[in-house]
Amino acid sequence: MTDSNGTRAASRAPGEGRVPVGLRRWLIAISAVAGTDLYAITQTNVGIALPHMQGAFSAAPDQVAWLVTSFVVGTTIMTVLSGWLAARFGRRELFLCAILGFTIATVACGASTSLEEAVFWRTMQGVLGAPLLPLGQAITIDAFPQEQQGLATSFWAIGAMVGTIFGVLVGGLLVEHASWPWIFWVNVPIGILVLLGAWLFVPRVPRDPGRHLDVLGVLALVVGIGAVQLVFNRGERLDWFDSGEIAVE
Repeated sequence: MTDSNGTRAASRAPGEGRVPVGLRRWLIAISAVAGTDLYAITQTNVGIALPHMQGAFSAAPDQVAWLVTSFVVGTTIMTVLSGWLAARFGRRELFLCAILGFTIATVACGASTSLEEAVFWRTMQGVLGAPLLPLGQAITIDAFPQEQQGLATSFWAIGAMVGTIFGVLVGGLLVEHASWPWIFWVNVPIGILVLLGAWLFVPRVPRDPGRHLDVLGVLALVVGIGAVQLVFNRGERLDWFDSGEIAVE
């Protein structure tokens, strides 16, 4: 359902009626892209900090690699569920929950005192932050009329790329001049601003509570992704397929 200006509408966000339509579109898009960037920054800057985190946790290289693996697994699993969750509970609601949950998990990552704790919160980062990618793109595109869909897609893609680059640059500076927890904590003020912007400007859209979820397909995906990640994460240490454990996985 679209309004006369081409924007899908259901129920207004708190700040939606206070600004002109043209400006509102860009405020919605900026909020959505900023949510995507919140995820992209943390996705890239952790790789720079791995050597420092390895020393802090007295971990072996294959052990500290779980900080990346757990994030990827959590993201992949939750990305599959994002469409169903958005239809069931509301796209705006899921987007706000993802921002809040991701920010909390980010704080906890920086406060971790053991590798196991850090891996757990990295998994939660992946799970809670995964909806920010597909929802950020969908919200940005739906903010503009049909004839400006190309502009909206380009704006989202460029914004996401900027977040990735920003994560690498800032991550390197923080690790060099501060300490590894700050690669997580730097996202806290960003997360608060993004949450405020999304709450004010991202509109609600109609829900589809009857959408079907392929439970068996999701379970198969979870098992498959988990097995593949275990193979790549432990294969070198266990001599790849000469190991019965790796062969089973």
